[in-house]
Amino acid sequence: MARKKNFEDSLARIDQIIEQIEDADFNESLNLYEEGLKLINDCSNKIDSAQQKVMRLENDFSLKNFDEGDE
Repeated sequence: MARKKNFEDSLARIDQIIEQIEDADFNESLNLYEEGLKLINDCSNKIDSAQQKVMRLENDFSLKNFDEGDE
């Protein structure tokens, strides 16, 4: 099973793709473009998940502080 790339690995690979695509032939460019889009989508999903987690944590913290203020 292939290991999922972490966020930093994905960003580094996107940078590599940008450099490689400039010198690639048409078919290789299309393959690199497709790979880049998949990585960008994966990074976007990871950012969305992180934002949701931060919002949940902030909400939990706010509710906890509100409940403690009632005592």
